Amino acid sequence: MWCESGGKPWAIGRGANYGLFQINVVHARRIPDFWTAWMNPARNIEWGYALWARQGWKPWACRPY
Repeated sequence: MWCESGGKPWAIGRGANYGLFQINVVHARRIPDFWTAWMNPARNIEWGYALWARQGWKPWACRPY
């Protein structure tokens, strides 16, 4: 999270990436309330964890290894 957004829930990155975990618009389309709650840190952490549980570290440029 720190590497992706600097800990800022309002972060918008290049390539249409949003929130703490810089969730890409490709993944956001599958999240029903994404556009109304993307700046909510708790929701962004939930979505980041769910995405990680399905795909591992692949969706993120900042990886622990």
